Amino acid sequence: MNILVTGGKGFIGSHFIEEILKRNDITKLWNVDSGTYASNKNLPFENDSRYQQLSMDIATSYFPDHKKYFESLNLDYIIHFAAESHVDNSIKGPKKFIDTNIIGTFNLLEIFKDVNIKKFIHVSTDEVFGSLSYKEAEFNVDSPYRPNSPYAASKAASDLLVRSYVKTYKFPAIITNCSNNFGQRQFPEKLIPVCINKLKNKEKIPLYGTGENIRDWIYVKDHVNALINVLLDGIVGKQYLIGGNNEISNIQLIHSIVAAYENITNQKVDWEWFEYVTDRKGHDFRYAIDTKDFMMEFPNFKLSDFNEGLRKTVQSYL
Repeated sequence: MNILVTGGKGFIGSHFIEEILKRNDITKLWNVDSGTYASNKNLPFENDSRYQQLSMDIATSYFPDHKKYFESLNLDYIIHFAAESHVDNSIKGPKKFIDTNIIGTFNLLEIFKDVNIKKFIHVSTDEVFGSLSYKEAEFNVDSPYRPNSPYAASKAASDLLVRSYVKTYKFPAIITNCSNNFGQRQFPEKLIPVCINKLKNKEKIPLYGTGENIRDWIYVKDHVNALINVLLDGIVGKQYLIGGNNEISNIQLIHSIVAAYENITNQKVDWEWFEYVTDRKGHDFRYAIDTKDFMMEFPNFKLSDFNEGLRKTVQSYL
């Protein structure tokens, strides 16, 4: 099969390519990536003869002019990771998020709406659903969209664009919304690599607000394996919520990171290793995903052990 990936040099996209190329039925894989600041270099699959890099920015106005080229590739599947994703950056400068996440997704839909492909997988986030309190039930496919940051709003808009193309043009798309990812190769602006690098440098970890905000964390390898299940066996037109069944507060998380760091390095973290800082604007309190529907449809999918994934992650940054 022939696959096109967008954003395949990014954190999640690169892990997807690494895993999918382990399959013998992949004939060719193209990666559309503009090489932003968060792109990874020297990836393990770059010398695979089936892999081809296409340096393009999906947000630029000339991108749709490449339609004939993409039609010539005889693609079976497209999986769309390319996105600006760091919430803090979206607060400081939202325009890039509008350009890439909304206009970029629109450009892809326009290119491929009349091309004979089997599936277009749009990879999104649970942040489109907004924030939960302690007592509220987890997000599910019927949860209303209530984004609270420019990042979340841009992803919500892209989700709705994809949905509209499914309904209006019978476009063969699937939307996935996943909880917080962690793992190797994540850009160091994100919470877990920030913590690890601060520990390495014996600096204080900045902790927003009271540290009580809750996230559901999933190991990146689990997420991409879930996506491979959706790519191969998911039903066109459906929306799938992918979670780690692992809700943990930020303060609990950094304690777990410290414990893993101490275990791996045999060094005691004996300095004042975190400090509370001014809370993020519009900081969502809790994200949680109801995974029952996903697990019922894909009963062979299994989540890995969180602590083992965290240990591998910490080790990769040392």
